[in-house]
Amino acid sequence: MPEASTVISPAASCAHHDPWQRPLVLSDLTGQDIWWLRRRMLKRLWPSPGGLHVIEVGSGPAHDSLVFAEGGADVTAVDCSADGLALGRRFYGELGLPLRTVQADIRRLPLEDGSFDVAFNAGVLEHFEDADLLAVLAEMVRVVRPGGRVLVFCPNRYNLFYQTHLRRIPRHDYEFERALTADEMRRHFQALGLVDIQVNGVHVHPAPNYLLPAWLPKHHRLEPWCRWCFAWLENRPGWGRFKSLIGQDFVVWAAVGAEATRLGRPS
Repeated sequence: MPEASTVISPAASCAHHDPWQRPLVLSDLTGQDIWWLRRRMLKRLWPSPGGLHVIEVGSGPAHDSLVFAEGGADVTAVDCSADGLALGRRFYGELGLPLRTVQADIRRLPLEDGSFDVAFNAGVLEHFEDADLLAVLAEMVRVVRPGGRVLVFCPNRYNLFYQTHLRRIPRHDYEFERALTADEMRRHFQALGLVDIQVNGVHVHPAPNYLLPAWLPKHHRLEPWCRWCFAWLENRPGWGRFKSLIGQDFVVWAAVGAEATRLGRPS
């Protein structure tokens, strides 16, 4: 297997508390419902990713990119966290998969224009104010070739259950966190000249566990029943607009057209 490589750009360290500075095994991440549902969405869009050059921007340990690497894609993970990238190299190494890592500020990617077929992230953009969010998106567009695609998963402002959960957390892993909407992200994509914009939602079943008192024992949890009852909707093709309104995460993706806004490689 090719050895993982690391590129470090200036000003790459994380300014916020780094959530990857704690002991983790891969199952801590892949055991979550949202991971499986994001994975299924990516697999639906790219059923045969072999030969693709994929970049996960704001990757942490790049666990969401495993679906691409397992399918034969060339994966590059970019994050400000050296610990997160080290975890990724360890996880991928344990699975016998190659991973290129780049420690960098994702608002200024040290990568060439049009280097990738797919740029995506999951659970990243909500940690940025609007100006920086747009800078991250613009960099994702810049490094994707014309005809390639850009995709983001974001927490949904309209999902009551998850937003209640966020309000109850005394301290977030990052200094700043908010929820977004698919319409907001669609407008950002349009402003950057992306075309064929699509929306959907994942984790569309109710999540009453987020509303229950923490002291209730696990056998009182209702979410497995909700998951079972709403599986038909999660699995149903279409209804993307509706699912983008009710899902815990919404997902927006689009193609990079010839007229997409490209800011040029940062110095």
